Amino acid sequence: PGMLRVYRLRSPGAEDVTTGEPVEKVLSAADAGEQVGTEGVQGESVKDSAPAIEAEAAAADSLNEVLLEGNGARIGVVKIKIADIFDESDPTEDRKLFRLVNRLHPRTKEWVIREQLLFAPGDPYSERLLEESERLLRKRPYLYDVDIRPVRYQDGVVDVEVDTQDVWTLNGGVSFTRTGGENDISFKLKDDNFLGFGRKVAVSHSKDVDRTSNELIYMDTNIRGSRTEIEVKLANNSDGDRQLLHLRQPFYALNTRHAKGMTILLEDRVDPIFDLGEVTREFRHEIDFFEPWWGLSTGLREGSVTRWKFGFTYSSDRFSQAPGQQEEVLL
Repeated sequence: PGMLRVYRLRSPGAEDVTTGEPVEKVLSAADAGEQVGTEGVQGESVKDSAPAIEAEAAAADSLNEVLLEGNGARIGVVKIKIADIFDESDPTEDRKLFRLVNRLHPRTKEWVIREQLLFAPGDPYSERLLEESERLLRKRPYLYDVDIRPVRYQDGVVDVEVDTQDVWTLNGGVSFTRTGGENDISFKLKDDNFLGFGRKVAVSHSKDVDRTSNELIYMDTNIRGSRTEIEVKLANNSDGDRQLLHLRQPFYALNTRHAKGMTILLEDRVDPIFDLGEVTREFRHEIDFFEPWWGLSTGLREGSVTRWKFGFTYSSDRFSQAPGQQEEVLL
């Protein structure tokens, strides 16, 4: 420690163009660490430190992502590390409140992260797939940061580490207002990472002069690792009911060749007719909506992707007399 070690490196065959003598270059340890292990360079250390530096440089060189792909490396162990919201090893974040938040927050399950990766043990190593996996994970609202990198290479097998950090995902609110002698009340609770399963669950209740509404939302962006997304919204209102379903398998990666999905909406409600701010009549409004779609792609070619998406839409709106309303007689 504190000592500058000097190494004398000779490149075989290298000569001074003026004298014809072999060229020697004196390097510091830092320079030696960069050059030891490169093709055509041999080193002689002053002491026994050169082999260690050479081994370290060779190890760093072996994790070069271009070399890993060129050598046909395959993925070995995929280690997933999920960090808490606050880093308690950092003195600035090691506080009672932050520790309490970490305890209350259910950490994301390891299988939730693993099922979203575009690679698995035994697959050929691909830098692009590691980068795409980072992009996919960063889109999730329950993750703050993602870092995926190779950490060890031996005998044609490279181990990969996936580092993520959670964020607080439970949010809610209550509001109360009074206007014109009428009370407006609302309540909402939403968790984008329910119990650490990567699923969104939200409930809400609201009441105003026009209606009382209760709504439940459920969303899973990767059903059982199938890359299929589902979103369900159910609303029970004082003037009717509403059910909405989104089911889709998107182009989740650049090289994905197929996609599909559909949207279904069923709604049955009572719509009012106003005259000078007063409800004069009401009518029943039934809505049926169905929209399936399919997608095709040629995949990733020379750095670009072309995709086609096609489908059709069916929409039906039916109007009739509202329950309890007397039929008007036209004179």
